[in-house]
Amino acid sequence: MKYYTRILVYIVLLFFAVGFLQIVGALMVGVGFDEITGSGNELTLMEDTIVSYFGLAGTIALFFFAFQKIEEISVPKSFFSTHQLKRDTLLAVITVVSIIGIGTAILLLSNQISLTPLPFDGGIVLTTFLLFVSVSIQEELFCRGLIQKTLMRSISPYTALIVASFLFALLHAFNPNFSLLGFINLTLSGVLLGLVFMHTENLWFCFVAHLIWNFIQAPFLGFNVSGNEIQSITQIQLYGPTYLTGGKFGYEGSILCTALSVIAIFILDLYFRKRNKESVRLSDIG
Repeated sequence: MKYYTRILVYIVLLFFAVGFLQIVGALMVGVGFDEITGSGNELTLMEDTIVSYFGLAGTIALFFFAFQKIEEISVPKSFFSTHQLKRDTLLAVITVVSIIGIGTAILLLSNQISLTPLPFDGGIVLTTFLLFVSVSIQEELFCRGLIQKTLMRSISPYTALIVASFLFALLHAFNPNFSLLGFINLTLSGVLLGLVFMHTENLWFCFVAHLIWNFIQAPFLGFNVSGNEIQSITQIQLYGPTYLTGGKFGYEGSILCTALSVIAIFILDLYFRKRNKESVRLSDIG
């Protein structure tokens, strides 16, 4: 089976496997069919989180099934290696906090947005964290671990990176308030995460960066996340134009996110090129 055919098969299987299990999960927590299809009331944060973990089970099953039965290789041990875990976790935190923090600071200082703290609710923070843990693992296992790795086995790493990042953004095309700038920034986010995966074939940076990326935006800053409104402990007011504030799509719809993501991508590429060269040099000496 050609690599592009396998990619299409994986996308179809994702929608069927994850979609089916999410429906099962929704029904088990007492959600009506009209809520599942979007014609009724929206799911509560807790319901959304529970349903997401049913989807995570489907994603994990698809991930291992695809490698063992279709790719016919074992899942690479490097994917989950903790060799550079502390360093890559710190790097993920610095990268994400810089992209979101600098952009938010510019928006605040230029009076494009305002942030008003709401009464702290530990339940919202914990449930949101658990939701984004599930979302991050699902999307990184599928987009980087399966799709990008499959492409890297057949085409050049950088071409695989671009294609996988484009597909990552495309998977969000049905999100509420989707926009062209949001699509561009999601593609850039995919490039940023996929670039590190391309250099390391390790998923920890991707997991951590994706989790923190979503978790900072909501509940702490009050932004919508990829167009989705999430319960927050901060109320945000948008005053500036949509291309600056991101509008209803959230920070990922802002031109500031675009600029800072591009800068971060170039810095990370230089960093990992240097780190890989150093690793090769040390192995040669050894």
